[in-house]
Amino acid sequence: MSVYIFCVFSFVLTFISGGKCAFKTNRCSCCLRANNPCDCPKLWFKKYPDRCGVGITNASRGLLNQPVVFVEAAYELDDGFYTLFVLDMDGLSPGKTWSNGYLVFAAANIEAECLKLQTGCRPMPTVEPQFLPCHGNVARYGPLRLILFKQSKIYNGSSSIISSDRTIRYEHLYNSDYLRLPPVRMNEYTAQYCKDSGSHILQLSTKRQERYQFGCSYMKNHRDRITSTFLQHFPIIPVLQANVTFELNRCHIYEDWLSKPLRPRSESKEFRKKCPFDTVTWARNVAKGKNGTEFLAFLRNRADDWFGLTQIEMMHLEKIMNSSSMFEPVQNEDGGAPPDIHAYFCPAFVRQFKKCVRVAARGEAYSQILWILGEKWSPNLEMYRTD
Repeated sequence: MSVYIFCVFSFVLTFISGGKCAFKTNRCSCCLRANNPCDCPKLWFKKYPDRCGVGITNASRGLLNQPVVFVEAAYELDDGFYTLFVLDMDGLSPGKTWSNGYLVFAAANIEAECLKLQTGCRPMPTVEPQFLPCHGNVARYGPLRLILFKQSKIYNGSSSIISSDRTIRYEHLYNSDYLRLPPVRMNEYTAQYCKDSGSHILQLSTKRQERYQFGCSYMKNHRDRITSTFLQHFPIIPVLQANVTFELNRCHIYEDWLSKPLRPRSESKEFRKKCPFDTVTWARNVAKGKNGTEFLAFLRNRADDWFGLTQIEMMHLEKIMNSSSMFEPVQNEDGGAPPDIHAYFCPAFVRQFKKCVRVAARGEAYSQILWILGEKWSPNLEMYRTD
């Protein structure tokens, strides 16, 4: 019975409101920096996607030549005037970026009737579009946030919110005498602000940018992956025997035994030297020699070290994956399943994923030598390193 009454009540409200739903859409929360814009009703530019969290490769597109603005559920907007801010959220120096945003574009005194137009609204810019300069032809990615405020009064240019250097202090928005909080509409994109010239080794080349435009995925269940005492604790990364054999063919274990550094090193430069002899045969000979007991203890300690180092590298990888999961995935053009990792995080994910495989393979190499020598080893699961 209650369901019936609710349906009739909804129909009456819809009829009274002229065929539009009378229930309000979700509201934005108050906090401009910490707020998740994807939880708010949306606004977007004509040449931008309407979905929140997607990547855009050319942030200036849509802001030039008087942009066209669209608003979700525009019929709900109260009469009056509105202000639109477009902010580069992470473009300023680390000391400023949490409490300040860079104002890319602003339009004030936008009439509600304009925002309700089905063809879109063309607001007159109060602050013309301008992005932070690029440095060294190195690609820069970051959040670009669109925020629509209801005004309490007409903006006459006297407010301290919009400064000459385009820095927006969030505290000024909370204390504003002409803007109402919370915002009425928000949206955010993962924007590519600067393109890479290809000269920086840590950035994506043009081909890779095209490859990762929808995101990237990884093979979780490779048919040739190893399941061992060491690797069973790291199910995300598929380590193959080929990876371990590559490590056994390096001279790292031999040099590690000779120099005995305090801790293992995971940098890629430590993984290059080709060994002129078979590491396993060498290990058998040392284990049978006068230093055999010391050598076996060394192998066990090093297996523990590499297990702890793999744990740390996996923590970094999972942090990237968790950050990626906060963004709405970009759908493939062919309509297939979305990638595992958002396009914005692909460069960092690919580098860290390869590092995890490399470090885990090195630890597995020590573990396999111990197994070949007939020594039992199991990881110390209580160990937690922070160095």
